[in-house]
Amino acid sequence: MGLNIGIIMGGYSKEIDISFKSGNVVYDILKNKFNCYRIHILEKEWFYIDDSNKKFSIDRETFEIDQRPEIKFDCILMLFTDHQEKMVSCKTILVNL
Repeated sequence: MGLNIGIIMGGYSKEIDISFKSGNVVYDILKNKFNCYRIHILEKEWFYIDDSNKKFSIDRETFEIDQRPEIKFDCILMLFTDHQEKMVSCKTILVNL
């Protein structure tokens, strides 16, 4: 399966629920082809949540998963809404390549 992909969901806006739904759809599509990690970004905390719903905090400076230092992200996917264009876009951030 190779690549470790972090999928960012959540945020600080009123559209947080839509972000979780969209992020989980992307996760469900990609999880059989890649090593995918659901990353929740909230105002008070950032964390990775595994398939058993266990939370692991994320260091905001290094973007490493506390208690899981063996996981290194190859790619981060961030979905965002462009209100002017009335569409959802996906931004890919490559790391560790």
